[in-house]
Amino acid sequence: MPNKIGELCQNISKEIDSRVQDVLDGLSKDCGCLSKIVDEKVRYAEFRALGAAASGPLIITSICHPIESPISPLVLAPLC
Repeated sequence: MPNKIGELCQNISKEIDSRVQDVLDGLSKDCGCLSKIVDEKVRYAEFRALGAAASGPLIITSICHPIESPISPLVLAPLC
């Protein structure tokens, strides 16, 4: 019966590599979503600073997650 320890170690290493890559992919997606949300919030703050929001309702969509906002009629909806 040949020694299966080497094969077992290779399988464990592949599984670890796969799980680490999955986590990194998730983090990359989350960072992209957060970056889009921050950019959107900055644009909205600039828009408000210019006083343009007083001219009518504004609809903004959030890229990743729904966000509650006390500012009406601001609507934030998930796209990810």
